[in-house]
Amino acid sequence: LEQSVIQPFVRIGKGNLIWHSVKIAHDNAIGDFNTLCQNTSIAGASCVGDNCFLGNSCTVFGGLSIADYTLAGAGSVIKKDTKPYEVTVPARSISLNCKKVQITYRRLLKVLLSCSALMCIPDRVEKMADTMSRE
Repeated sequence: LEQSVIQPFVRIGKGNLIWHSVKIAHDNAIGDFNTLCQNTSIAGASCVGDNCFLGNSCTVFGGLSIADYTLAGAGSVIKKDTKPYEVTVPARSISLNCKKVQITYRRLLKVLLSCSALMCIPDRVEKMADTMSRE
């Protein structure tokens, strides 16, 4: 949490990985097992679901709902609510609704998590895999 700012009235769930220089404004709710990469900013009164990955320098506008399993690429600006399994990259949003794609997305998320700084936290990757297999 080095150089991070978390304002009052923020609820943060269990198992979250919050990198340095993350800014979380007031009245936000952060679900379980999310990854918030460096320089991510979340404006006030937003809700982040479970098992989301917000990449480097990602910005979430205020009052939005980020659905479960949302993957936001580096530099993404999220201006509207997301759907479950949505992949957001700068200037584009892709919704992943079919079961086959959701399974592929889960594998992709597992690879992303295992390749990042989580290599030193193998328990977190196992918990993510357990959570994904139950759904």
